[in-house]
Amino acid sequence: MGKTEVEVAARPRVGLVSTGDEIVPVEAKPAPGQTRDANRHGLAALCWQSGGEPVPMGIVPDQVEALQQAAAEALADCDVLTISGGSSAGAHDLTFEVLQHLGAPGVFVNGIALRPGKPTIIASSAGKLAFGLPGHPVSALIVFHRLVRPVLSWLTGSELRDLCLTARVTRNISSRSGYTEYVRVRLYSESGEWLAEPLFGKSATLAPLAEADGMIEIAQGAEGVTEGQSVQVILWS
Repeated sequence: MGKTEVEVAARPRVGLVSTGDEIVPVEAKPAPGQTRDANRHGLAALCWQSGGEPVPMGIVPDQVEALQQAAAEALADCDVLTISGGSSAGAHDLTFEVLQHLGAPGVFVNGIALRPGKPTIIASSAGKLAFGLPGHPVSALIVFHRLVRPVLSWLTGSELRDLCLTARVTRNISSRSGYTEYVRVRLYSESGEWLAEPLFGKSATLAPLAEADGMIEIAQGAEGVTEGQSVQVILWS
């Protein structure tokens, strides 16, 4: 073709910080009140799939100084920072404070109309974006898919496209007014058409997510989805 040079883009480096006194490595046996760090591995996989390079920064306890140091180191070394956990309204939820003081301009989004994923924080420092993701794995992964993935696409100059499939839902799905809602579904074929079976469960429960083939988006102004309605299923890959 007569070309000796091609334009390329490096994978954006994404710092992954997990925070919480109750979080332990996946290879550890959790004591009462503890839980394994599923977010590190789930977010890393989704990061690779989205064109980024995950940079795990370990588990940081619920201490402002420790979290500030980890966040500063991650942002200095990476193009994007994510902190999973510590973004809701509890006494030990320190992510807002850390991101606000990371550098100007600081936090510009504190909570979004998304379910799951309401306690999401977005900040900027020195021209780099930082995301405070919910600690619950399902919420963290969905927020990463819908908000962080487009940022990685923009950084690489690539065109972002959701891989979708049309299916009919197998039961009614209610939706909370004022929120954009994502519902996990399992796909199966029957009589030559695709059916989408909703999978319900708390955002801390990984099993329904592991069983799902994708998710459907219920728009903010919609009242839900009725049984038999055709929907677009956003596939995981």
